[in-house]
Amino acid sequence: MRDISKLPNTPILNEEIVNIITVMLFISGGIFMSEPNTLLQILGNIAFLPDMVNGFPFGYKNVLVSGGKNPNYKENNQEVGLVKMLYTSTGNDWNDVFVKSEAEIIKSEFDKKGVDTTAWKLESESTNIKENFEKSKEAGFYDGIKKLVVYTTRESVVRTKFTAKSVLKDKDIAVVGYAPTIPSMGIKVDSDNWSKNPLSAQYVWGEVLRLKNYSDKGDFKLNSRVSFLLNKLSEAIKSKEK
Repeated sequence: MRDISKLPNTPILNEEIVNIITVMLFISGGIFMSEPNTLLQILGNIAFLPDMVNGFPFGYKNVLVSGGKNPNYKENNQEVGLVKMLYTSTGNDWNDVFVKSEAEIIKSEFDKKGVDTTAWKLESESTNIKENFEKSKEAGFYDGIKKLVVYTTRESVVRTKFTAKSVLKDKDIAVVGYAPTIPSMGIKVDSDNWSKNPLSAQYVWGEVLRLKNYSDKGDFKLNSRVSFLLNKLSEAIKSKEK
C-alpha cells in the first residue's frame, strides 16, 4: 500500500490556500535542448497515456522509460478504480497491468501512435519516483550522461526534481510536466483548474502531502522557497480551522 493515498481527504480550500499550492507545485522546471549527452526519462504513469503522448517533447533521441509493475493495482479502492477507468477508456485491457511493466505499456502506447521507439531503453523494476532514479542509476542508464530531462505529470514536477537531484547529484536536471485530464468528468489538472473539482483537488493535495512526508523522511532536501511555502500553507490551514 502507498504511504499516502493518491486521493486523500482535502482540507477546506480557500483562495489563500489554493494560491499557495498553485505557486508551490505548478511551476516550470525548464527543459534542455536535445544534445548527444542528454537523456530524456519518462516516468511511469498509465492513468494519463493520451496526455503523456500529446505533451511529449519530441526531438529527444536518447529516451528512457521508467516504471515497473505497480503493486497498488491489486488493491480495490477509489484510486485504482479511477486508473482502471482511464486506462481502459481508450481500449486497453486492464489485465495488462498485472503482466507488463508500466515502462512496457508506455512504450507500446507510443508505438501505437507511430513513434519510432526502437532505440528507447526500459527500466522495468521501479515502483516509485525515488526507485525510478535509483534503479536506472544501478542499471547504468546515466553513464556518460551530463544532462537529464525528466517527463512527468505537472503537479509532481517539484518533488520529482528534488528526488532526482538527491540521487543524481552530478547531473544537470530539468523536469517538464504535462497536465493530466479526466475527460469523462471534464477535469484538467493544471494551475487554473485543479482546485475547481473535488477529485482533482484530492489528487493535488496528495502531492502536497507526499512532498512534505518524503522530505521529512530525508528522501530529499527542500529548497528555501518550497520550505517557506509549505510553512505558509500550514499556517493558512491552521488559521482556517480556528
